[in-house]
Amino acid sequence: MPTRGRTETTDHPPIYPVRAATKAKLKGEKWALYELVVRRFMATLAPAAEVRVQDAVFDINGERFLSHGESLLSEGWYRYYPYIKFRGKRIPELKEGQDVPVLGIDVKEDETKPPPRYTQASLLKEMERLGLGTKSTRHEIIQKLYDRKYITGKSIRPTKTAISLVQSLAEHAKNITEPEMTATLEKDMGKIAEGMRTFEDVVKESRDMLETVTKQIKKEKESIGGAISKASDEENTLGKCPECGKDIRIRKGKNGRFAGCSGYPNCKVVYPLPYSGKIEPTGRHCDVCGAPVIRIIHGREREERCINPACKTNEGRGVVGKCPLCGGDLVIRRSKRGKRFLGCSNYPACGNTYPLPQRGKLEFPGETCPACGAPIVIVITRGKRPWKFCVNPLCPGKEKKEKGSE
Repeated sequence: MPTRGRTETTDHPPIYPVRAATKAKLKGEKWALYELVVRRFMATLAPAAEVRVQDAVFDINGERFLSHGESLLSEGWYRYYPYIKFRGKRIPELKEGQDVPVLGIDVKEDETKPPPRYTQASLLKEMERLGLGTKSTRHEIIQKLYDRKYITGKSIRPTKTAISLVQSLAEHAKNITEPEMTATLEKDMGKIAEGMRTFEDVVKESRDMLETVTKQIKKEKESIGGAISKASDEENTLGKCPECGKDIRIRKGKNGRFAGCSGYPNCKVVYPLPYSGKIEPTGRHCDVCGAPVIRIIHGREREERCINPACKTNEGRGVVGKCPLCGGDLVIRRSKRGKRFLGCSNYPACGNTYPLPQRGKLEFPGETCPACGAPIVIVITRGKRPWKFCVNPLCPGKEKKEKGSE
């Protein structure tokens, strides 16, 4: 019999395995997701883990000291679900009244630390505790916060826009920022399913609540909108314009984002920005051209450079070799989805591209493949040997190796 959680939902069936699969059929992220679902399913059917809990109280000159220990007697579901590790520490066997030698006394001075920032997992638990959303909607709510630039990072941080929005609403329409209103609506919908309330009553109550909120927002819309607009401008400011001294801000156009002077149309300074990645200001300006220096973040990769692509400091940046088709420079680029690849600097005249591994540190030793002339790359990942290969997936040299191995 499967283990049961604290609550039971009937609106959405769980995801469960229906057929055995192998790594040969499912590769990469598909296999990782499949294995996660299967192991979670097996863990719910596995016996409970058995843990021995040990608590000891020591009396040292009238002062009480506590020690807590845990030891695993039976693995149970831990055997099938390695993503959660047992972290208990065992303490020695002790008897009541036993004398224990004190080896030393250390007095540690420390300061009160703030609570850790939410992760997506801990935020989901907090939303469940507060009754916000359902199992099927909570992750969508968090994703919308990321999409609308209200939060950022794995260790979740609110953006300036989000802070300004909450502060404005707390001042002008406080009940929107409290969890009680949303939690009440969720509970009422549950009561409809249980037959404790009627659909009509809940709809009427919801409309009354939303009507009150709407009136509050409309009344203070200029104050709320002004505060949010100001915070958004501050968050999108990358530095000062080298021409007129006004702010250079992130803008959005038909072809994606770019950086432009806030003094437009009097000042028409603009700079292109990468298709993907997070852009952060560094607070510094280029010593050569005076344009802002920005920080570009792709996961764990961080790069600082002058925002001006024509600046001398950007010459040769990202170039790893020569294009074997036209002789132009092969440069590391990012797609709109953040995927890295090699592209020719003579694009669109030359559309030559090569895919790159999406994980691991890349090194280019300056070597070219003798079979096709494409660059040689070395990929370095943790716990594995460096992988050296030609970036051209259609390299004729690879076909010869495969035939030779056969």
